[in-house]
Amino acid sequence: AGVALLAMLKVGAPTEQHRAVYCFGILGDAAARTVAKLAAELKTGAKPETRLCAALALQKLGWQALPHREVLLGGLGDDDAAVRAACVDALGSLGVEEALVPITGLV
Repeated sequence: AGVALLAMLKVGAPTEQHRAVYCFGILGDAAARTVAKLAAELKTGAKPETRLCAALALQKLGWQALPHREVLLGGLGDDDAAVRAACVDALGSLGVEEALVPITGLV
């Protein structure tokens, strides 16, 4: 299921992308195999919408995203404000303390 959701996130219409994010949250542990791919999309996705949805999905997956906190931290420098905001939310939800200084630099 995670692979199909990842495909929706990458090439789907905006509505499909947001459905995929929602489903990642529902799947939880069952989507664990796709966490690294979500992090890769956040880091290298061509479209801001894809990077945004990847950050939102990582937030929904919670503790499983912790190994990829460096990618979320890198997302704080994204060109798109919505992606940066989603990374702030994800890092806050995950309790990543090393994000405090970079986040305060955004304000």
